[in-house]
Amino acid sequence: MSSPDPHPLQVTSEQSRPPSRPFRTSTKYVTVNRLQRTKDPNVWYIYQLVSYPVVAPRDYALRYERRLDKAKGVYRLIWNTTTAYGPPPLKDVVRVTVADGSIDVKPLPGGKLVAVTYHLVADPGGNIPGWVMRIAQRFNLPEIVRELRDESLRRAAGR
Repeated sequence: MSSPDPHPLQVTSEQSRPPSRPFRTSTKYVTVNRLQRTKDPNVWYIYQLVSYPVVAPRDYALRYERRLDKAKGVYRLIWNTTTAYGPPPLKDVVRVTVADGSIDVKPLPGGKLVAVTYHLVADPGGNIPGWVMRIAQRFNLPEIVRELRDESLRRAAGR
């Protein structure tokens, strides 16, 4: 991912500022998106209800934590499913219990580019074949990276 900013991690990490809005993936399918901040600006919770075509709606609550290793210049966003901050199970909605992952951003030599590593372990619940999930992730991953880039640029322009 290229960056017009000479210090892309400075823009991405922003340790002192909590998220201004929930980070949304596959936005056209997200029907409920709630952000719950905590006292720690590096920890927050998001509840989402998603409605994809052909399958039953799914919901989940995720705990996010961001970390910055200043010595190595590496930014990391980690998320794990949680039962905190979500409603009780909803009728006709499949509760996702496994959706854990991370995004690592680290500078490449020269300081103009960054390497982005995305890791996800998820089980959507219900009867969705693995091959369908692999196809969905193949289309969702580029959108996630675009949103990460766009949010970094938006924050860079606002400083």
